[in-house]
Parts: sequence; structure tokens; C-alpha cells
Amino acid sequence: MLQLFKNFINSISERLPLNLSVNHSDGSTHNVGISGPKVELCIHNFKVYAGLLTNPSKTFGEGYGAGYITLPTNNLYEFFKGIWTINASPKISDWRERLKSFLYHFSTGNTVAKAKKNAEAHYDK
Repeated sequence: MLQLFKNFINSISERLPLNLSVNHSDGSTHNVGISGPKVELCIHNFKVYAGLLTNPSKTFGEGYGAGYITLPTNNLYEFFKGIWTINASPKISDWRERLKSFLYHFSTGNTVAKAKKNAEAHYDK
């Protein structure tokens, strides 16, 4: 599962506006991203990889709350901003998929400001 997660991270690295360093539960480190703020993400429990691939929002929240996922740089806002940027502007060649993606993200009303407010409300201690 770890290798699948690494492959997924590699697949989005060209569009990730972060310098993301992922410290994995097996002790390896994976650096990805094109530019931007430095964010360190640590995954302490191998069980979260499957969830991050299948249901990332729920798994990240639960894993963060349980201490299985940490951000030692305390840069949660920049992490979510970078992830949101990927979701807001996917590389999709088919216009129907682009429209579907746009309508989905428009319907959720999840702006960068709203994401920051939500992250602060849920994760700041």
C-alpha cells in the first residue's frame, strides 16, 4: 500500500504548489512538489495509506486527530491550500470531466478562505 501511495504522490507532484516532504511510517522520506512553501507531513501508522487513497478527507482528519498523521512544520493551512489548488484546477483533457469537476467544487463552496477557517476550527489547539 505504501508504494501505491508513493505512486499517487508522484502523479500529482507536477501540479503540487508546495515543497512537500513526506516522512513515511517505514522511515523513508519522499520529497515532491514544484515550488512554494515547505511543508513536512509525517505518517506514523501504515494503516492510513489505504484510507488516504480511498477516502482522503476522512482519513486525513481522523489520522490527524489520532496522531497517526502530523505536520511538524505546523503548516496545516499551506498544506490544505496546496491540495485545494490541485483539486480546483485538475489536468483533465475531456471538457465534460472539467465541467463535472468545476460543478462539484462550485457546489461545495469550499474557497481557500473557507478551507482555512475550517482547518483552524478543527485542528488548531
